[in-house]
Amino acid sequence: MIVTISREFGSGGQDIARALAAHYHVPLYDENMLSEIGIHESYDIDQLNQYDEAPRWMIRSRTVRGLTNSNIDNIAMKEFDFLRERARVGKSFIVLGHCGESILKEYGPVSIFVNADMELRIERTMQKFGLDEKEARALIKKTDRNRKTYHNYYCDNKWGDSRYYDLCIESSTLGVDETIDFLIDFIDRCIKAKEKS
Repeated sequence: MIVTISREFGSGGQDIARALAAHYHVPLYDENMLSEIGIHESYDIDQLNQYDEAPRWMIRSRTVRGLTNSNIDNIAMKEFDFLRERARVGKSFIVLGHCGESILKEYGPVSIFVNADMELRIERTMQKFGLDEKEARALIKKTDRNRKTYHNYYCDNKWGDSRYYDLCIESSTLGVDETIDFLIDFIDRCIKAKEKS
């Protein structure tokens, strides 16, 4: 079982992914993937995490703090290779972001995109990071822009385009907890359908 979750910032996608991983007793690969891969032996892990899922244009000059555009590409490729290898050997896992629905397409993942009403996203972001409304809105827009740029650079399909996901769900409709319950039922049905085919 492989589940890929892409999400808008502030939609609760991270909480949903963690809950699903706990329910199915499988690893969740998100920002922890760099540690899993073990490339921290060559680079400072905190420095790498700063550029995890970051678009290439964030490295504006040829070399910044020891990282170049080619380093960023190398990090992305290592992450993609790690996920593909886990899938190839039949491991079950959930991946949050990292172009999962695209790079793992040949392995038949259940692919989900989580979005939410902007006002709810702002409220969640304000609470989580202690920001005012203006700061929260700016962070949401910046993070979504970065995720979209990163995804669309490495993938043929467009970030958030419903044609490339098994399900797009607005978490603000049911709330995060009921969205999790809904997704468990959906994933179980998808797994059964794939087993029959």
